[in-house]
Amino acid sequence: HAKLTGDAQNVNAYAARQKRSLLVAVVNKSSDAVQVKLHGGASSGAAECWRLTASSLDAKEDVHFSRAAKDDRVVPGYAAAVWKLPLK
Repeated sequence: HAKLTGDAQNVNAYAARQKRSLLVAVVNKSSDAVQVKLHGGASSGAAECWRLTASSLDAKEDVHFSRAAKDDRVVPGYAAAVWKLPLK
């Protein structure tokens, strides 16, 4: 069960199952950071997180794709994050 709530505009969330993991992607197309809360379905096992960041939506330089702290749940403006969560 996945749900996107709140009043953040220009934010999309996607979820997919990959074998024994749940992949959750959040794309923030606004300039403001958004807080993400992930509930249920995942075990207490190790999670993985990656982040794509840039200075603007149409940036062609200084675009970074890097590993992030697994418990970091803030997606900065003009950024995306993907979490891989082990399922119970």
